Amino acid sequence: MSEFKFACPVCGQHITADSNATGTKIECPTCFRKIVVPQAPAAADPKLILSAAHADKPRPPQTTAAPQLGPIKASAGQKTVPTMIVLLALICAGGALLYAFRGKIFNTPAGPTAGGTNATTVADTSGSVRVNLSPAFNRSSGVVADGSPFGAGLDGTAASYSGNLLGPVVTWNNTTFNLGPTNALDVVSGTGQTISLPAGKFSALRVLATGVQGNQISQTFTVTYSDGATSTFTQSMSDWFTPQNYSGEATVVTMAYRDMGDSTRDNRPFHLYGYSFGLDPAKTVSSVRLPNNANVEVLAITLVP
Repeated sequence: MSEFKFACPVCGQHITADSNATGTKIECPTCFRKIVVPQAPAAADPKLILSAAHADKPRPPQTTAAPQLGPIKASAGQKTVPTMIVLLALICAGGALLYAFRGKIFNTPAGPTAGGTNATTVADTSGSVRVNLSPAFNRSSGVVADGSPFGAGLDGTAASYSGNLLGPVVTWNNTTFNLGPTNALDVVSGTGQTISLPAGKFSALRVLATGVQGNQISQTFTVTYSDGATSTFTQSMSDWFTPQNYSGEATVVTMAYRDMGDSTRDNRPFHLYGYSFGLDPAKTVSSVRLPNNANVEVLAITLVP
């Protein structure tokens, strides 16, 4: 038994093998390819380097194939861009139409009537409609937060209702009324102005109001219907400090004090009154004209079905 040398046919590494290994398959220690040990020489010769044979085909070199590029296609997002633009255009057009015809769709006036003040509305589950008087408010700080300073107030002499006692919502005769914000324009002082009402058929127009600077006798409220017909109501109104219990008048809230412009309180009782005017339920209301009297202060109006 003798040793001999041979070279790997793949990487050329010299490998020493025993003559008994002739014809066997081994793995090159360098390139790890399978090779066949060649026939051992008849005579030992340390300088002789034989060449081995491949035991299998060499592995192909590892290469990364370039990806096949097909025709460029728009992604799902790119495809939807034109569609989204069309949808946005339709939404905008629909919104414009809805705004233009909101008066007919929602039975609310699209704008102020001639010589009148537009007031948007809030309907509740009972079918009553609370008229939003904010566009008509012309007196500031008729209702204030306790302890806050203010100017003329409800009666023009720096005296006002307490917002802490009244709250933002008042309920009377199973009817809900929304009051305006405190320390801001929140009361309609009578100037003979016309306030637009939401188109609809109602049985009554109910008002939260008071007189200031004394009792206000025989004040006129006029409701106009869509056909031009009118209903006129004459109502005497008590001063907020001296309730007279006039016919058609109810005391809705009695408060233990009123707020003064210098942040103090007038600790005497003051009152807010309610008035209910019967309407023609067969006709559609259009507007209400208030008394031409700055000492008549209207805080809220609700229409009752």
